[in-house]
Amino acid sequence: GVSRALVSFILSNEAKGEKIYRVSDGTTRKVLDIIRKYDYHPSDSARRLRSGESGIIGVILSDISNYFYAEISKHIVEWSYESEYTVIFCSTDEDLTKLKHTYKFLCNKGVDGMIIVPPDGSEELIKQYAKDTPIILLDREIPGSGISCVILDNEKAAYELVQNVAKEGYRHIEFISYKTNLSNITAREKGYVESMADLGLAENIRIHTPEYGNYEQTEAIMLDA
Repeated sequence: GVSRALVSFILSNEAKGEKIYRVSDGTTRKVLDIIRKYDYHPSDSARRLRSGESGIIGVILSDISNYFYAEISKHIVEWSYESEYTVIFCSTDEDLTKLKHTYKFLCNKGVDGMIIVPPDGSEELIKQYAKDTPIILLDREIPGSGISCVILDNEKAAYELVQNVAKEGYRHIEFISYKTNLSNITAREKGYVESMADLGLAENIRIHTPEYGNYEQTEAIMLDA
């Protein structure tokens, strides 16, 4: 016995927890009682058609099993829940082909935006994607792209780490990195080199670059160090 617009108005205000003005208590109770009786839920697809928004955020990580990203993901989920968003998590394993596939998959889901950890060599792809999709980079940046990013001060962190290790009396401090041009890795290498030089240990600088994911090679370097 009421219009669709009035039902929508009551539902919207109920979802926000707001007091409904301009609608009598009797009418509000009547509408809500019928909604509960028939267990009615608004259609997300219909809402998306009207608003042009999906309420979904895509998150593309480099390694979904990595503890660092797992901790960040937990906070992304918490924030998204509070903001009434749903999150879809994907992983590239530092593979450009997987990035392309995952990006297309998320676009087909109609996500409102993406949080991406860019794999090595993905700079031009990400720049292209950012023209069509709201993107925030995580942990790594693409200098000069103008794409927003949330990153650590990797150079400072590596610098302070070496300083702290040196305080324990160690002098032969070596660095295991990767064969990559990723901004976070190159920043750590720079911090390590600067810290060793400031300690007067430049002659002890050793940077090892095993292939990413080659754990046997990494283990061998550690055992030979």
